[in-house]
Amino acid sequence: MALAGPAVSGPNATLGGFGGTWDGSGFGGAQGSWTVPVTPMTGAQIDGILGTANGQFWGQLNGHYFWRNPNNGLLGLYAAATTQFGYSDFRIGPEAEIYSGPFTLSGVAGVIR
Repeated sequence: MALAGPAVSGPNATLGGFGGTWDGSGFGGAQGSWTVPVTPMTGAQIDGILGTANGQFWGQLNGHYFWRNPNNGLLGLYAAATTQFGYSDFRIGPEAEIYSGPFTLSGVAGVIR
């Protein structure tokens, strides 16, 4: 199992936005992520999304710590906090990805608190 490269080549970020209408009500929001290398084989990522729909706020903040071999896959731990339409929850659990050519199989499991 040769390492193709580091888990994360360097700090990187993404930022995006969206908006529209659904059933006559407007919605919109922004999403983004920031990823950094921690060691050559591990990385950390924070991502989130904020928005409004039908005049109500919703959002989610996620944290990930992971081991990754770009040839084979990723194993990690994630945590997520969500607030939407007056309801809040917190989730924590493992995550995994398997890479096969242009395809990625990914999954998460966890507990909601």
